[in-house]
Amino acid sequence: MLKRLMVVLLLAAMLISVVGCSSNESATANGEDEIVVPAAEPIKVALLLAGPISDMGWNALAYEGLMRIEEQYVNVETSFVESISNSDKEEVFRGFAEQEFDLIIAHGFEFADAGTKVAKEYPDISFAVVSGIPNGSNLSTIGLDYVQQGFIAGAIAGLITETKVVGGIGGMDIPPIADMVKGYGAGAKYIDSDIEVIATMTGNFEDANQCKEITFAMIEAGADTIMACADQANLGAVEGAKERDIYYVGVNTDMNDIAPDTVVNTAINDGGVMFTYLYDLYLAGELTGDAYLIGLDEGAVYLGEWHGFEDQIPEEYKEKLQDIIEDLASGAIDYKMLAQEIEIN
Repeated sequence: MLKRLMVVLLLAAMLISVVGCSSNESATANGEDEIVVPAAEPIKVALLLAGPISDMGWNALAYEGLMRIEEQYVNVETSFVESISNSDKEEVFRGFAEQEFDLIIAHGFEFADAGTKVAKEYPDISFAVVSGIPNGSNLSTIGLDYVQQGFIAGAIAGLITETKVVGGIGGMDIPPIADMVKGYGAGAKYIDSDIEVIATMTGNFEDANQCKEITFAMIEAGADTIMACADQANLGAVEGAKERDIYYVGVNTDMNDIAPDTVVNTAINDGGVMFTYLYDLYLAGELTGDAYLIGLDEGAVYLGEWHGFEDQIPEEYKEKLQDIIEDLASGAIDYKMLAQEIEIN
């Protein structure tokens, strides 16, 4: 890209000026003009979000990732727009492109169509859609291994359930959410094939009351452990589990502080790793319209803390879970195949 080439050339010019510092100082002493190398323009990174950064879930993780780029790298400028409606997605993409942002990242499969269309219009700009569809040139996609992450949460649920019935709730029925729920079911049944998995989608990420009612329905059906992957609507599931005094296993963000006696542990994904991974590829000139998947091996997925449950969970359960995590990372468990067997109603 032209702008990146200019940055490289400017940095090279700065290096030359440092190497020749003594001769420049001598020339200045003899009355010649001092050569001043202009500062390189910052690399501009934009983030598009379908929801608010305060959702304690999907969008909050993405914002954290953007801020990590800003904190860990020099000469970078960031910007974001949250709660973008479907009708405005293309307009926001184009707005950042017209402002000559270098890397424009949209967080979620729901941006795939808009990203595909706008990327064609601006071939000199790098685009990326999380869980999207790459175009082989300037539109890349990256995703966390949500099946792997869900499998960890499901294994926890499978270990702690007493009724042998666990519930998994997803938000919108899109690939990353479905992968999480299916992975959860597979993890629970990996512990015990007799465990019943009740899995369903709410169809949205905002309705906490709906998520709470679904939690109550699952409890009535025998579930004593619940997982929800529905962004801010997760709060409804946590509240429902707390009110009925059952377990909740988290994904994405640790919500133990909201319900310390309910949230047992969390299969965490580190959105920051996903975003710095993209940015490193961009800096190296290797972000070329491919698909990338990261998980345990890259430190993007990991087990959270037991908090107040540290002494309540048997050591044999913890050891079993650690063995499972190691087997997931090594490929010893064909978790994606197992997830295909889980049905979502």
